[in-house]
Amino acid sequence: MKLSRITTKKSPIAKIKELLNMKFSTSVFVISMLSILIIGGAGIILFNNYFNPPAPDSLQSMTPVTTEPVSLTLNLSNPENNSMVFSEDLLIQGKTNPKSVVILSTNTEDLLLEPNQQGDFSLTVKLQKGLNLLSVNVFDNLGTSKVENRTIYYSEEKI
Repeated sequence: MKLSRITTKKSPIAKIKELLNMKFSTSVFVISMLSILIIGGAGIILFNNYFNPPAPDSLQSMTPVTTEPVSLTLNLSNPENNSMVFSEDLLIQGKTNPKSVVILSTNTEDLLLEPNQQGDFSLTVKLQKGLNLLSVNVFDNLGTSKVENRTIYYSEEKI
């Protein structure tokens, strides 16, 4: 009579119980825990960046070009808009920030003015007969600007 060994296969549950009862060395335990933390942290970061991508720095620092500068001022006191004058010479007067640049544009020329220490500026210009369009542009050292326009009608004949 031959004797044969009968081996029984372990069930999956028995295999899991055996693994749970195993004792790991401290170094194996520490390495496995660090691996889990690193992989989990990387997964969280990738998940967050995928659903909430960071905005590019160039877009965060941009502001609309159309906003008026807060610090730059321009007050054109003379002449009043839509005026009729009977003299060829017209005094342009205004106030802005000191150290800014003022450009006065008429129908025929562009003139560069520098305000005084208080920001006052003035200039007398010669008008052409009929409609004259005046534009006063002010620029500060940052490149921001403000503009005021005036329409002046010059007539040689007094009404």
